[in-house]
Amino acid sequence: MQTRFRVTALLFLAGAGGYAAAQPGVYPDRAIRLIVPVPVGGSTDIVARIIAVKLSPLLQQQMVVDNRSGAGAIVGTEIAARAAPDGYTLLFAYAAHTITPFLGSKLAYDAALDFAAVSQVTTQPLVLVVNTALPVSSVKELIALAKAKPGQIRAAAPGMGGTGHIAAEIFRIESGADIPTVMYKGGGPAQLALLQGEVHLVFATTASAMPFIKSGRIKVLATSSAQRLAYLPEVPTFAEAGLPGVTVSPWQGILAPAKTPRPIIDKLQRAVASVLKQPDTIERIVATGSDPVGGTPEELTAKIGKELEYFERVIRTAKIKVE
Repeated sequence: MQTRFRVTALLFLAGAGGYAAAQPGVYPDRAIRLIVPVPVGGSTDIVARIIAVKLSPLLQQQMVVDNRSGAGAIVGTEIAARAAPDGYTLLFAYAAHTITPFLGSKLAYDAALDFAAVSQVTTQPLVLVVNTALPVSSVKELIALAKAKPGQIRAAAPGMGGTGHIAAEIFRIESGADIPTVMYKGGGPAQLALLQGEVHLVFATTASAMPFIKSGRIKVLATSSAQRLAYLPEVPTFAEAGLPGVTVSPWQGILAPAKTPRPIIDKLQRAVASVLKQPDTIERIVATGSDPVGGTPEELTAKIGKELEYFERVIRTAKIKVE
């Protein structure tokens, strides 16, 4: 499977350009459906709607958000994979796209080969936060404490196989410390368990953690972002803290069915890039806890391929399986 993902970039070029001879006419000439594989109201849905509203006037056609949630994004993703490659059905993918394939379910689609990337839209860096009663002020001190008390320092995760869970497992593997993970049904219960001292650390999104960080109810030790966050300038990245392998950052992006003509892909990408430069769009996206990114189809293709290889290895090493 790993070899197959290494050639993702080449397959993208073949898939997206495979219909290039059939040059599209005036695209789009009718409404575009944007499948969002999560329920209404979450951050992914909110960002998708921000983008859809902004893309509609640029493309001169309405972009209709179609929430198709279920089975950890599998339901909506499969619908998009089976859609005609004509640019009129798109997928608003998020981090689960590169994690779900390895959690035990046999999928009816291939996360790499059945899609053509359009553009990444956002990233959502995670922060490592700990209970204020824990006598540590750095990642180094946390690891030392966990090694001195094997199995006693516990992490919380808001669901099996989510990015918070994966990040906690990567942290355990990279640090070499025995840190068991306790599962909770959602981010709210996980945060509450941290505040009450039932667990000692959580990998959380900045949106969910910031109110508690600002109020001093939890301590933040590091961020999974590539650079320090402008709104947490004193917080080091994991690379700065000595754990460069902890780089899990949820993301959102737009994918099209494989073999969508390249001119359509390019037109959509240019429209997304334009939207992400608009100050009000940036402001609204940042308010959700996400950071606008943008980028080319090739960049998103490479990101997906790299994550598929990486998460396959991590999930197998950690023996994570969703029943």
